[in-house]
Amino acid sequence: RFLGVTENALSQHAANQQLAASMASGLRVEAVLEKYRRVETVQVYPEPERLQEPVRELIALYWTNFSEGTVNRAEPDGSDPEAIVTISGSSPSGIALDLENRKVYWTNLYGNQILRAALDGADVDTLIDVDAGLNLPSGIALDVAGGKMYWAETGGNKIQRASLDGSSRETLVTEDQEGLVDPSGIALDVAGGKMYWVDQGTVKIQCADLSGRNVETLVETQTITEGDEEDEKKIISAPRRIALDLWNRKMYWTDHGVTSSITLGRSPISIKIQRADLSGRNVETLITGLDRPFGIAVGPLDGAGQKKMYWVDYGTDNIRRADLNGENVEVVFSLTGTPSTIALEIR
Repeated sequence: RFLGVTENALSQHAANQQLAASMASGLRVEAVLEKYRRVETVQVYPEPERLQEPVRELIALYWTNFSEGTVNRAEPDGSDPEAIVTISGSSPSGIALDLENRKVYWTNLYGNQILRAALDGADVDTLIDVDAGLNLPSGIALDVAGGKMYWAETGGNKIQRASLDGSSRETLVTEDQEGLVDPSGIALDVAGGKMYWVDQGTVKIQCADLSGRNVETLVETQTITEGDEEDEKKIISAPRRIALDLWNRKMYWTDHGVTSSITLGRSPISIKIQRADLSGRNVETLITGLDRPFGIAVGPLDGAGQKKMYWVDYGTDNIRRADLNGENVEVVFSLTGTPSTIALEIR
């Protein structure tokens, strides 16, 4: 809207009042100021309101079990666990939920498949398989509103996407173009138009537009001084999976750690969960001394104003959770087999 205030139409006092009122509402005002006999143009925009994260409820935990060939579900406290899908000989890895359409998607790593089913395990459907050239699909993420699924292909060293029914497959980022070596976990910021992934081979966390353009390296490995435990605690060494907390603009990842000359084995200090800003700045080590942390997810804001992160540790065969700052670590429940990745049903 444009408002013109002329010398003849308004007195100086009225013009000033109109200008002040218009500035408060973010209008563009052209006022002829009688005192100075000149035209001034003022552009004012109201301060954008910061949205507050809504309180939501965690309904259920879903996870894959790599060695038992199952997709599983349990209550948030770990009670009533059940295998909703069992495919003998399969190796379920990445998992993602489409809560709008009540579907669960997962990758069968060594079976070279992407599958989906209803949240209760009914109607299992293979969307893409080895006959379509799939090569060790690992992490998977969904853009339900956009009708797309994204996955990291470990064997083919690429990031791909397709429609939710498996059609219209596209290759977005490749080894030849961007030097991918062993991409693993993947997560989406759909509103921000970005995808984030972990590359185990190059030891990097990277991001790009959802189209695969504008690839950026956000966090990468560093050389440490032998015996310097503080540096060893901070660096990224063997990242596996990634999760985003978009309300707080943070990313979280699990790290399997490195073989250290300090311990003559995998250093407990370097086996950890870390986080950083979505820009890659302000890397923090939250939890150390883990065994084989793998899949990770960020829970909702509860009624007490708290949020939790959940992760799978297949070295200790359990699912754990902690506050987002790494405090109050607890085992939700213990499992058999080799649990892999985790997804949360949130309402």
